Amino acid sequence: MYHTGDLIVYGASGVCRVGEITQMDGKDYQLLHPVWQKEIIYMPLFSTKVYIREVIERDEAARLLDSVCTVDAQPVFENKVQLLSQRYEKIIKSYQCIDLLYLVVSIYNKKVHAEKNRRKLGLVDERYLKKAEDLLFGELSVALDMPKDKVQATIRLAVKKV
Repeated sequence: MYHTGDLIVYGASGVCRVGEITQMDGKDYQLLHPVWQKEIIYMPLFSTKVYIREVIERDEAARLLDSVCTVDAQPVFENKVQLLSQRYEKIIKSYQCIDLLYLVVSIYNKKVHAEKNRRKLGLVDERYLKKAEDLLFGELSVALDMPKDKVQATIRLAVKKV
């Protein structure tokens, strides 16, 4: 159980601030306030259905941001859209910053490859890039106390240098 004010990663909702415990229909819930969305999530106490962990520490986030230029994430090409979706979904559902960073860099590299061939990035790539960026940039932003758009700009600049 987390304490009021703690910052956690709550599945696809990303970073949430833990609120008070409340009761509804005879069950106990902890209120979560997503940092990047305007909603309230009622998290059942002692539930294991949604992935939950603490936000990474500041020094770990800084190391991750510093390591962007060394990430060698090759673009993923699949003949079938469904296989690509499954592969990306598995990475997203790890909810680990390092995995999300590799996914983001991989899709950035795929975008560069597509642009060189005068093509656009596919819809599946765009959709999962957005999901990965939202989760990764949101967590790094909170951990580093840095605006989300600055995190994004830092990562994009580092990828372009490679």
